[in-house]
Amino acid sequence: MHSADQVTWAETVIRTVALTWGAENNLTAWSDTDPTRPEGQQTTSATLIYDDAGHKTSETVNYPNPAGSSYRLAYAYEYSKAGKKTKLTWADGTAIGYSYSAHGELELVSIPGEGNISVNRYKWLALPGGSIQEKTWDGLFNLEALSSTPRANKPPCTLPTAQEKSRHDGTVSRYQ
Repeated sequence: MHSADQVTWAETVIRTVALTWGAENNLTAWSDTDPTRPEGQQTTSATLIYDDAGHKTSETVNYPNPAGSSYRLAYAYEYSKAGKKTKLTWADGTAIGYSYSAHGELELVSIPGEGNISVNRYKWLALPGGSIQEKTWDGLFNLEALSSTPRANKPPCTLPTAQEKSRHDGTVSRYQ
């Protein structure tokens, strides 16, 4: 299926957006044309590819440049047999890795040259460099408390719980 919309101003077309949908109702291509731009710099477009399970495996975007040609940026995803995203590869080849627990919960994000972001015990988040963030939620998944412990034993940043807010004037102090 293909659709196109035009935007006009004073009876002049100033933008045309076209979308192409695949058999599984996934967006497979799009283009955005601005005829008010110089010739050769009018259209930005993309193509998207999906696997048999309907997961987007790649997207390539073509951007016009002032020389009249275009440059291309692409990224790709990989998935496990269970359908969980395991890798995101950026245009420069940088690959972000995702790992999951036996229960299917996100457990680790690996960032090349930076380190890992790990989620464990379902409350703690260990960030690159050793900082740790703890969040506590109520039964409806409303954030009750947030505590951040920076590296090098600096004082933590703590936001009060709802009960603490009701006992005070509602102001929040942050120490860095």
